[in-house]
Amino acid sequence: MRTPGECRIAPMLKRTLISCFTLAALAAAPAAAQAANTVVVPGVEANRLTALDGTLVWSTGKFPNYTLMQRTPDGTVAQVAGAPVGNYRSIDLGHNGNGDLVLTYLRCEGNKNCKAVSDDLQGKRTFYTKLVPRRCELTSAPSRWNSRVAYGLSCDKLRGEPNVHDRTRTGLFVRKGSAPAKRLNRPKDARKFGIDHVRYVDLRGTNVGAVVSDIYSYAFSQTVNGSNLRSTFIAGSEGESDEQVVGAATGMGGLFWTLVDSSHTGDPNEARIARLSRSGCSEFERLINPPGPNEADGFLAEGLTVDGTTLYLFVPGTGIVTHEFKPMRMRCV
Repeated sequence: MRTPGECRIAPMLKRTLISCFTLAALAAAPAAAQAANTVVVPGVEANRLTALDGTLVWSTGKFPNYTLMQRTPDGTVAQVAGAPVGNYRSIDLGHNGNGDLVLTYLRCEGNKNCKAVSDDLQGKRTFYTKLVPRRCELTSAPSRWNSRVAYGLSCDKLRGEPNVHDRTRTGLFVRKGSAPAKRLNRPKDARKFGIDHVRYVDLRGTNVGAVVSDIYSYAFSQTVNGSNLRSTFIAGSEGESDEQVVGAATGMGGLFWTLVDSSHTGDPNEARIARLSRSGCSEFERLINPPGPNEADGFLAEGLTVDGTTLYLFVPGTGIVTHEFKPMRMRCV
C-alpha cells in the first residue's frame, strides 16, 4: 500500500507526476510552511543565477539588453567589470586551471551570433573557439572546473540538406584540456523518447549535472567518466499544464538541484525545487502561490543556484535570497 509522500513516478505520465506531488504535499505541508528566506541582494531583478566561493553573479534587464552583476563575498554589489550589454543566455561560475574563480557564459546578439566566453571577473575575457564542431551550436555555456569543461551541443547532419538534426552528435559533452570531447549518456527515458536538448549544465569537481528538455524535462547527474548516472523526471507540459525549468546547479556532495515553474489551469501557480542525490533519491519542495485573485500570476521563485550547501533563489519583488530547503521526500527509483 502506498503511503503519502512515497510515490513511484511513471516517466512521461503527467497525471502520475501531479498525483505524486499532491500526496507528498499532504504528508509534508507543515514542514514546507516553515521554509525561510534571507534576503542577500534586495530589490534586484534576475533571470540567470550562478554562485561559487561566496561570489554570486546574475543577469538583469530586458531582452535583448541584459547586464551582468555580481555580489562579492564581502557583500559588495557591482557590474561585472567590462562585460558588455547583451543577451546572456547561459552563465556559470567555476575554477580555471589555477583554481581561481572564472565566469563562463553564452553571450548573444539577440538570438544570433552566440559566443562562449571565459571571464576572470576582473575585466579580462577570452573566447572558446574549438568546442563547436561543424554544423553544431552550443546549447549551454561551457561549465569549467580546472582543466575540464562540460557543455551541451545541438548538431545537424554533416552531409545532405541543412538543418537536419543529428542525434548522434547532439547531447552532453565533457572535454579535458586538448583531448577529444567525450559524449556522456542521457537518462534512459530521455533516450527512448528522443529528448536531447541540453538546457543546463553544471560541472563541480568530477560531477556534472544537466537538464534535457522538450515537452518533458529530465534532470540527471553523473561523473565526468560517465559512471553513476542517476536521473529524475522533473517537468512536463501538455494539455492545460505548462512547466518550465528555470534553474539548475550542482551542489556539495554531487547533489543536483533544479527549479521548475509550473502552471495548471484552475490551480495556483507553483515553483518546485528538486534535489537529486548521488544515490538516485529525489526530494522536492513546492512553493505554492497563496489563494486569491493573483494565484495564477507569477511564481514565488523564478531562478535558482547553489554554492556548496547554500541555496539561492530569485524571488520577484524581493530580490535574491538564501532559502532553507524543506523537502517532501519521495521513494527512490
